[in-house]
Amino acid sequence: MLKELTASFRRFRNSRVWMNKVDGAVAVYECTVSEERGWHAHLHIAFDGRFLPWQAALEAWTKATRGLGQRVWISGQRFSKASACKYLSKYASKGVKVRELPEELVSEFAEAWWRFRTYGSLYRLKFEKFKGDEDMTGVPARM
Repeated sequence: MLKELTASFRRFRNSRVWMNKVDGAVAVYECTVSEERGWHAHLHIAFDGRFLPWQAALEAWTKATRGLGQRVWISGQRFSKASACKYLSKYASKGVKVRELPEELVSEFAEAWWRFRTYGSLYRLKFEKFKGDEDMTGVPARM
């Protein structure tokens, strides 16, 4: 499931819709657990670019997932970079409640997520330096 989601996201990023609208982005993978479905991976993406119509995004995502991806949520408002960082960091640091997984799925879950990078930046996402950042060795500039 995780490999297919990653491949689907790659196909989505290569779609005309994405390429024409997105200048840069940060993506975070999240894993949720439920008794009915076991574990489920999905993406949270904040992007910088032009208006991306929901219907166009849904059609491109459905094609990229070969019909398996049926949901796309796009906020109709612009967020500050600080708000986007706060939103994404919530999911990047959330963790997974493995103890809630049925015992027969723990091994599958561990194998899929072992050493999997759960975040990434894409393209020309702009980072601004603030006064004093150059004095903070090893600390990246704030967004």
